[in-house]
Amino acid sequence: MTPAAPPPLDIVTVAIAIATLITGPDLAALIGPYSVILLAALGGAAWSASSTPEGTRKATLTHMLAMVGLAVIGTVPLAEALARFADIEARWVFGPIAAVIAARPDWVVGWVRRWFATKTKGGQQ
Repeated sequence: MTPAAPPPLDIVTVAIAIATLITGPDLAALIGPYSVILLAALGGAAWSASSTPEGTRKATLTHMLAMVGLAVIGTVPLAEALARFADIEARWVFGPIAAVIAARPDWVVGWVRRWFATKTKGGQQ
């Protein structure tokens, strides 16, 4: 009998394993991916906030909350779309996508607009 293959060692799997120790396996399956998204988004938002003009602490906090919120909402759909396009697992790109959305949402909006424009132009006669 051959031994079972080890689980993939991506950051989401590690987060799920750590969350399992704290909450149990059912809740960890939800907490793990979103903890990766949240931490990556915080990093991206911090980088984005550091390049904005100096303002008040309240303005910086508002900026960071908005960027993290946008990343939490947009990461999974974009990761699923990229996973289908590139034939990879979506969990491998949760972190990078969350960081990019939080750091540079204008890039993401531009990419999505261009993608939809090519899809709609190709479908119209």
